Amino acid sequence: ASPKEIVLLVLPVANLLVQLTLVNTVLAAVGHMPGVPRNWDALQRQVLAQAYPAFVQVCTIVSGGLFVVAVMKDHFDGLRCVLNFAGMRSLSYKGGLLLAEYTLFAALATLFIATGSVLSNSAFRSHWQDYAVALFAFGLPYVTLTNVLSYALSWFLASNPSKASEKGFQYVILPTMALYMASTALTHVPAFASSEWVHYASPFNCLTKAFNLIMMKSASDPSSQLHAIRPYVFAMVA
Repeated sequence: ASPKEIVLLVLPVANLLVQLTLVNTVLAAVGHMPGVPRNWDALQRQVLAQAYPAFVQVCTIVSGGLFVVAVMKDHFDGLRCVLNFAGMRSLSYKGGLLLAEYTLFAALATLFIATGSVLSNSAFRSHWQDYAVALFAFGLPYVTLTNVLSYALSWFLASNPSKASEKGFQYVILPTMALYMASTALTHVPAFASSEWVHYASPFNCLTKAFNLIMMKSASDPSSQLHAIRPYVFAMVA
């Protein structure tokens, strides 16, 4: 891996670490203030239930460059043509690329879960397997989305291959972030919020809903919450 790719892998984890540390510091400070509500623990869990999935998704979107550089570099260096000439079929090439990128996402997701286990509350640590299942399921549509965007950008930036990777990194983050914000905003629009399909409309919504369910239910139920998040996991991998 190049130094740039290593930085792209470490940066979102560092961002998540800083964000969770900041939230925990603020919550701890407020918890020691006079006049704190009796249900402060429940409020704290609710804040973390909203903050952690948002932080994870934003940090994952920031890491989008990891899944863009390889595709665009192969395209502009002609590696795809060389492999095709050597007898590798297009389906094998794309399948291998998706597998490699999902493995990279799995490494990133493992670091996210480890960071959350260290900095979140005991309810998170006792249900880290449930969070891992939801996050690993999210990786399938997310890696597929970044691949589609990468191929589109390879065609769009074909006239300027020297800056393709740099521009591709920027242009993948922007539409992905827009999709995340739009799908999240849709769940807060009164006309759509009551509709069940809104929560399955995008993998971002599914991951947020799954994380929220795990966080809120784990406070009173120490057992696995896989049964509760199963519809959202299936929606992400379908």
